[in-house]
Amino acid sequence: MRTCVNAFHVKAHELKCQIKHSPKRQHGLGESDGEGTERDWDSKRHLVPAGRSSSPAARLQMLSSQSQHYAHRLRIRLPILLETRYRRARTNLAYYTQRLAELRDQASLQDHKDGEIDIIAIRSNSELAQLAQEQVKYFETKQEIATKEADHINIYLLISKQEDTEREIAKSAAVFRPALQTKLNECNLKLSSLLAKYRYNRTDWGKETNLRAEWHRRNGNEKIYNAIKKVAESKIKSGGVFTRKQNKLYELLGEYNYSSSEWDPEDPESRYGLYEKETTLKNLEETLKSIFGFVYARSVELRLLKKGISGQKETNILQEAVTKRSQLVSEQLERFNTLVRSLPEGDRIELSLDMFQTPSTSNSDQEGALERVLWKFQQLKDRFMKSHRLLNWLQQRSIAFELFSRLKINNRKLIITCWDDYCTILHLQQAKNLRDVYSQDDQNAIQGCTSILVQILKPIHSTLFPDSNAIPEFSSSLDLSLNSSEDEGSETFSDDDIQEFYDCDLIDDAAWAQLELLY
Repeated sequence: MRTCVNAFHVKAHELKCQIKHSPKRQHGLGESDGEGTERDWDSKRHLVPAGRSSSPAARLQMLSSQSQHYAHRLRIRLPILLETRYRRARTNLAYYTQRLAELRDQASLQDHKDGEIDIIAIRSNSELAQLAQEQVKYFETKQEIATKEADHINIYLLISKQEDTEREIAKSAAVFRPALQTKLNECNLKLSSLLAKYRYNRTDWGKETNLRAEWHRRNGNEKIYNAIKKVAESKIKSGGVFTRKQNKLYELLGEYNYSSSEWDPEDPESRYGLYEKETTLKNLEETLKSIFGFVYARSVELRLLKKGISGQKETNILQEAVTKRSQLVSEQLERFNTLVRSLPEGDRIELSLDMFQTPSTSNSDQEGALERVLWKFQQLKDRFMKSHRLLNWLQQRSIAFELFSRLKINNRKLIITCWDDYCTILHLQQAKNLRDVYSQDDQNAIQGCTSILVQILKPIHSTLFPDSNAIPEFSSSLDLSLNSSEDEGSETFSDDDIQEFYDCDLIDDAAWAQLELLY
């Protein structure tokens, strides 16, 4: 079943409602579809006083009779309605056909001098349809991804709570153990439900597993960010409180293998800056919701004023309400634009009051501008989250590589891990849309991670392949061409070379056991 929101109300919804349920995007539906249902309920307003004191059967009968009466009136007016829409459609068709021809003439190469404009791309209907489908797919999968991440965080927190409760039971007196056991049983029940949802076993979340390590780090990032904020807030308090907060921060940084420079509040490119930007994006989203709510309320009140109500007092109340809503909309727009100005210049997207005009004064250009601004805002959030996840991944891998190089272990597991990560980053380097997804700083982080890999692989490669000169190197700048994935003069690994990597003998099992305990 396809859902369609009325064209007027869809502008008061979030962007995902506009993308998924707007009549503009539904095949076979028009701009005014859905208004009939609203008019049907509007025609039943006079039944409200009588319905309050009636039985359910009587109310159902009144509603049914009124709906039949409204449908009968529509059938009588159907010829006039169809004729009006037909005349409007012919007028619009002629106008938009002429407008489309003008735009195509402007975009033709013959109208431009040499060196002024090389080419102006015109998107075809198929490209626009594909773009619309990608936008719908994005919002369909966004909620699923957010739910999965929230569930995994809850699994990690429940496991930590379970372990803490078990330790507390072990060291508590017998009189307190029943209450603690009840708490533990509730925790186990919630944990079992979440594990079954994603088909995990309890052993999948053991202390030495990758799942546990990944979500331990993600939870730690949020703890460190909050700890830094608490340190800043406690500076105005007594020295003892400040010292305790600062010591807590240092403990967290040491627990998760971070340096203080990585979380420098004064550096916008640090991890603190990343979380600060995430907070800004959340505030922008909340401000957008407030704007849409005030605009919708103002539109309803303007409709009542336009329709006319009895009594000067009620009219004055509505006029005051409209004025108040307009002021609130202006304040929220100013707050949104102020927050946007704190973002990098290329990511700034400002809203204006013209984008939220009433239906009587709105036009397709204003609606299109609003939709473009909101879609750019969604792309900004999506790009930021991709970059954020990339930095987390690079941080985890760099810790592992430092341990590898410090212990100088030359065995199969190390070689397989390094080789797999080497190929992964090589694919990142070859991606055509890398510059669209990752910033220059992220690309530099990728380059730094590869240098560690090359240092680890060089001695292994020289031992296994003494006749070879060098392993494949990465270029100094990211090359987006698939035909230039290899540097000139560098050697590439063949299938036989890779097999030799995988077939090498284990050298020191005891050393590998020591590494597993550390990592």
